[in-house]
Amino acid sequence: MKKTLRHPKADESARQAFQQKIQQYEKEGKPIVFIDESGFPHDTPRTHGYSPKGQRCFGLKNWGAKGRTNVIGSLFKILCKCLSSEV
Repeated sequence: MKKTLRHPKADESARQAFQQKIQQYEKEGKPIVFIDESGFPHDTPRTHGYSPKGQRCFGLKNWGAKGRTNVIGSLFKILCKCLSSEV
């Protein structure tokens, strides 16, 4: 049997209240914009690769790489926008 995971702080009544609030905003014509942010270090090695069957896969890592790329994305209806910066 497959396990169903639930977050310990999940609250079904709060979730329903949030969904009702979103539906009310949509009825009022207020825009709903979803935003997410993520960052990627430049020195992250790839952990998987391809090689001929029976042979080990080798990769290279730039041990002196420094920096990070941060990305913020937004979704409004069907329009997706992205902003990135390198640190």
